[in-house]
Amino acid sequence: MLLVERKFWNCMDDECERRKEMKRASKSSKPASCSSSFVRMFKPQFAGLVERGEKLQTVRPIPKRMPKTGDRLSLRAWEGKPYRSKQRVLREAVVATAEPITISEKTLERGLSCWIYGGGRSIGMDNFAQADGFKDWPALVEWFRETHGLPFSGVLIHWTNPSRQDQAARKEPIE
Repeated sequence: MLLVERKFWNCMDDECERRKEMKRASKSSKPASCSSSFVRMFKPQFAGLVERGEKLQTVRPIPKRMPKTGDRLSLRAWEGKPYRSKQRVLREAVVATAEPITISEKTLERGLSCWIYGGGRSIGMDNFAQADGFKDWPALVEWFRETHGLPFSGVLIHWTNPSRQDQAARKEPIE
């Protein structure tokens, strides 16, 4: 009886290995062009900037599913009261980069770079804040302090806007 049980378990081990191999093969057989889609909602203060194409980045808490270069973004805002109104699509975009970021009172850590606010070296931080829809670095810091608390660790998502020609080409019927 012991011999029969061992044969049974050996068969089960072989079956498990075969299933694992099939699963690995199915994961690797996905086409390289396969990308995910993400929806990002924007507060009214940022919606106009996104819609006009002036805001090309957003700083968010670390998501469960991290966006990757090439993923599609649907950038949206609520038309009225959140969750009780329709979502308005501001723009469709493609992720250019997604990298970790840490914001504190006087420092910005982005990828491997670190900037310190003050001493005439804050121009890069003010430019970063303006690119994210704020007047300057202190305004960005104040907003993050009130909204998320400091220090804030998250992800910086930078996107590109498809050209109008690309969008028009997608809408033309295929003959």
